[in-house]
Amino acid sequence: MTVSLCPASPSNPRQTRLAPKAALLAQSLFEGLSPKDLHWLADLALTKTYAKGQTLFDQGDEARYLFVVESGLLKIFTTQANGAQNVLGLFGPGTHVAIVSLFGFDTYPAGCEALEEARVLLLPANLLAKHLSEDPGTAMAMLKSAGKRLEMLLGNYLDLKSRSPLERLAGHLLSLAGTDKGPARILLGYPRTVLAAAIGIAPENLSRAFARLASSGVHSEGNAIIIEDLAVLKQIRQGNVKRRGGGRS
Repeated sequence: MTVSLCPASPSNPRQTRLAPKAALLAQSLFEGLSPKDLHWLADLALTKTYAKGQTLFDQGDEARYLFVVESGLLKIFTTQANGAQNVLGLFGPGTHVAIVSLFGFDTYPAGCEALEEARVLLLPANLLAKHLSEDPGTAMAMLKSAGKRLEMLLGNYLDLKSRSPLERLAGHLLSLAGTDKGPARILLGYPRTVLAAAIGIAPENLSRAFARLASSGVHSEGNAIIIEDLAVLKQIRQGNVKRRGGGRS
């Protein structure tokens, strides 16, 4: 099951009237563009499939492409001098990666890796930047879309920072499940260290949070997370931490 901390925009009825590539682009940074521009971008885009663990680009590589995720999950990260990684975000279907390639960055400031097999559209940054410089209307539409997404990301970030590790984990599991009712079985296709980084907590705090959730009907079986009642997780996410049976933890 795939999660994105940078979710795609809600579906738009006009997407059903677009070719598949153009419809995908309409979910991302380009949602405000005209059908004509979307189809131009779709013709420009290259499609590539990356295997799990494959690198799309390294930190410091020449910034040649803007990437739009069609399927799978990507990890954006930086690498410290000692080799340790800092995970900056996880990006799933309908999201874009490496927008810096359009704004004068010669190199990528972070690296990108596929956490599971991923199908991605690659837009040549030089051709797209040239088109934007010649079409102010398209450029303004993109800036408006980018502003909306930045506002959404900031809101998500501020909300995340206001939550305890337990509440962050509960919220993340709810987003993976895609609903807040009934039982669920979630398969994690990436290490828990990545999960911890994605919700902004230390790995040891993630382990403690999982241990606390055990009393609320959340258990692990290898890479699978078994949730007996998602409604309980919803209560925890909202700050109402209760054990099954009604007692507070």
